[in-house]
Amino acid sequence: MASKNNAKKQKTAYKKQAETFEEQQRRREEKRAEEARAEQEKLAQVKALTKEELKELEKKQKAEQKELTAQARAKAKEERKAKRAEKKGIIGALRETGSELKKVRWPSFPTVVKQTSVVLGVVVAFGLVVFALDFGLGELYKLLTSKFGG
Repeated sequence: MASKNNAKKQKTAYKKQAETFEEQQRRREEKRAEEARAEQEKLAQVKALTKEELKELEKKQKAEQKELTAQARAKAKEERKAKRAEKKGIIGALRETGSELKKVRWPSFPTVVKQTSVVLGVVVAFGLVVFALDFGLGELYKLLTSKFGG
């Protein structure tokens, strides 16, 4: 009886796996179809473009390619710098720290003043609360010790 239940459970599990697999296949096919439709739309748009628009599009693509190339070069340069810095011990670490500090976006002076004033205000407020609690509890202690002779 237990083996029949196990067989039923296995059969149900296999059916679920098959359904899941079929669902994944269906999703892949839908995704491929969507990609194909998008590609066809893109081709239709390109065919509809005039020669001038094509030239403009090519210019944009070249500019984007140049930008990506420049970014890749800059990244490679930074990586080389980092490798050199790692090799040179403390001096390398200081150089790396300097290059990282150049990348930091420092806040403007008005922002610093505003944030500092908020911090100081919160510190003063908490200081007053602690002072009031200390004073109040101290007076309560004096009152209790004077009444009960402690």
